Amino acid sequence: MIYSVEPSSSTNTGDYSDEINETKKRIENECRTNNGLAWITQGKEIENYIKPEMIRGVLEDKYGKEIEIDVKNEFSICYHYKDKERVNVTKIDKVWLAKEIVKKNPVMDVLDLNEMIDEVVDYINEANGIKALAVDGD
Repeated sequence: MIYSVEPSSSTNTGDYSDEINETKKRIENECRTNNGLAWITQGKEIENYIKPEMIRGVLEDKYGKEIEIDVKNEFSICYHYKDKERVNVTKIDKVWLAKEIVKKNPVMDVLDLNEMIDEVVDYINEANGIKALAVDGD
């Protein structure tokens, strides 16, 4: 049996109630039909699960200057910023950014992140024949 986890950005530009496009609906349906797990993010992109303050801090640590990030909601592009000279920066090494964020123990209580991580872990454990461990309070 093949197991698959398919994270996908919502690509919504506004309210989460905006309709998810047909391609994402098809992928979600195919995953469920074939014993897979589809995760359509509640924000515009997976990066929207990271608090803007955390991204700002990592960028300031690297560049040593005041960074301005204009994040209005979970549908904003959270890694575009203006540098000290107010120049728009839209290209960033997302892998580097992710590694730096992980080092800082980011807050996980954002949108549906905790719930989805639990679901992915359970799914992986099930795929590997591992029974879920009881956690105090559950």
